[in-house]
Amino acid sequence: MNEFSQIVSLLQSARSLALYTVNSELVNLYWQVGHFVSEKLGNASWGESTVVELTNFIKNRYPDIKGFDKKNIYRMCQFYQLYKDAPNVAPVVRHLQDTDL
Repeated sequence: MNEFSQIVSLLQSARSLALYTVNSELVNLYWQVGHFVSEKLGNASWGESTVVELTNFIKNRYPDIKGFDKKNIYRMCQFYQLYKDAPNVAPVVRHLQDTDL
């Protein structure tokens, strides 16, 4: 029975690492999208209609990619804008970008 517990422990560790990795990548992705779109909106290269075009492009060309509607794109921008200068958050995101798990 103890050997079975060791296997379960290995499974749980792998599962935790997988969840951590997925979450890290999602935070990194949202940060990068927020940064990119914020920069485009900030220098007036893009307007709200361009964000709508982006969401339609993703929806129509890549229907299997979910979660990138207008509201969520703006939330990613908010996430980036809110934390880009935060001393505890921005370095963590940059660290996630540099970390190869």
